[in-house]
Amino acid sequence: MEDAVSSLVRAYARSGVEGHAESAEETFRDMTTRWGVVPTVETACAVIDGYARRAAKTRRRNRNRKNNNQKSDGSGPLDAERLLFELMDDAEKTAVGEEPLLPTSACCNAVIKAWARQNSREGAERAHEILVRMEYFANSGTDGGGRAIHPTVYSYATVVTAWNRGVGGHEAAKRANTILHRLLEKNEEVQKARAKARRKDDKSPNQEEQFEGVPLIVPNTILFNAVIDCWAQSSHPTSGTKALDLLKLMKGVGGDALPDAVTYRSVINAFAASSHINAAQSAEGVMAMAQQDGILIDTRTYNVVLKAWSASAAPNAAKKAEKLLVEMIEAQKAGDIIIGPDAYSWSTVLSSLAKSTEPGKARRASNLLDAFADYSKKTSRVGDDGSKPNTSCYNTVLNACAFSAMASEEERKEALQIAVETFQELLNMDGVEADYITYGTMLKCIANLVPPESIGNRNQLASKIFQRCAGSGFVNGLVLKEFKRCVSNDCLLDVAGAGGARMDRRKGGSSLDRLAASITLSSLPREWKANVLESRKESRRRGEKEKERNGESTGKPNQKRRQKKQEKKEDNEDNDIFYSVPGFQIVETSWQSGRDV
Repeated sequence: MEDAVSSLVRAYARSGVEGHAESAEETFRDMTTRWGVVPTVETACAVIDGYARRAAKTRRRNRNRKNNNQKSDGSGPLDAERLLFELMDDAEKTAVGEEPLLPTSACCNAVIKAWARQNSREGAERAHEILVRMEYFANSGTDGGGRAIHPTVYSYATVVTAWNRGVGGHEAAKRANTILHRLLEKNEEVQKARAKARRKDDKSPNQEEQFEGVPLIVPNTILFNAVIDCWAQSSHPTSGTKALDLLKLMKGVGGDALPDAVTYRSVINAFAASSHINAAQSAEGVMAMAQQDGILIDTRTYNVVLKAWSASAAPNAAKKAEKLLVEMIEAQKAGDIIIGPDAYSWSTVLSSLAKSTEPGKARRASNLLDAFADYSKKTSRVGDDGSKPNTSCYNTVLNACAFSAMASEEERKEALQIAVETFQELLNMDGVEADYITYGTMLKCIANLVPPESIGNRNQLASKIFQRCAGSGFVNGLVLKEFKRCVSNDCLLDVAGAGGARMDRRKGGSSLDRLAASITLSSLPREWKANVLESRKESRRRGEKEKERNGESTGKPNQKRRQKKQEKKEDNEDNDIFYSVPGFQIVETSWQSGRDV
């Protein structure tokens, strides 16, 4: 009977069917009263594990609830934690000589993992609380039939991950650092106490037995890597230095804590994200250290160093990035296939060039793009589009051209010619399509590089690009703003006025100026903007408008008035512009737009 009832509990717990976890707990609680069977630790852990398994489904369900603005359901880990703490409390109250029904370390780890999967502050805090209770039981010596409950390395690593995913930033990095160093200090205390108890002149013979029961948990590579990753994700100015200190500490600990390729890559990433003035040099130094230690360096490791140079403000950053790219190509030619550059490598070097202030950057970026195309033809496999130039690569070259406005007249003309050729090449390529960044950046090239006195050429070039963009449905704030910078009011009204220009008599200036100023993004036809992904704010505002049209309440008494005010504000101000390329992001705020003209 005992085996049958225990099998029924485990079957309920493992089924994954909604409501079966509750049935498993109900059967577990009725084992003594209904069937006269004494519950076992394994059966109790099966019920807890059933609730913990449900946490994964709860997390998927929470994604849908979040998208629908509904409250998240954390019942899975909550029920698992409730039953776990209930058994822990009962174990503390168990009389001496009796065997407590204490969950195992693996059972506790399952609940910690369930909370870590919630990716929230509450999940991190609750996971940490379970870890603290496990440490308490380990130190108090309470056990269940010789199965003492104590945290494992996996427990600590999972809690660190919970802080990283649920909270992130500098706070998570500091907490992770504290968890690791507290564990190291505790191990050092236990080792010293054991050594002291073994001395011949020690008068406390039972002291060694006391500390022999305390587990010695030595951090391994996984735990160190989790803490280093917290620093890498924090983007704190000191994150690179902190991560490097942990790397050196790993070498001192040794054993199962020796650094691997992931360790070095995380330290490099910590420097790359730190925004420190010497971050790129330090990142490259860590990669050299890895090579000296016999760690295999692959493309991903090189890419992180390239990312660091791309984000660096050093005057020679672009040259350093190009040098590393050449090093990767030469290594691949020599037969080292794990170091060959991929699309990310090329686009990151392109971004470094685009953001540099070096002369001739437009030509250099164009040549690099051509080299990438030639390289991909020689090395790409059939059907492999991941190693070919993509839209972001072409956009980066256009960006390098657009920000060549402070160069000499000859270089500006060359930059404009390169921009036109790159734009046409992109439009004619198979498998690569222009997006709103492409059109907006090309218009910026015209605004920055075509002389203002050549208004006819500006109008002609910009009109063709804007009309093509409208036909593709990619008109957004960036495109409209740059188009206004390029053309005269007459041309603006001829091209975009048909989209529904409104007369706003409250604006000053001539009638022509008022008409031109009344052309806003909201006044343009919807099909011109059909393929532009709307932001979350815009989606929420559109939903509230639909509710108002249907006579439903939005829950805000002055919503309509605030909406009109916000729309007018967004029409008059220029939104921030983001140039997104794998591995980098150029941010140009509204007050910087056209500043280089």
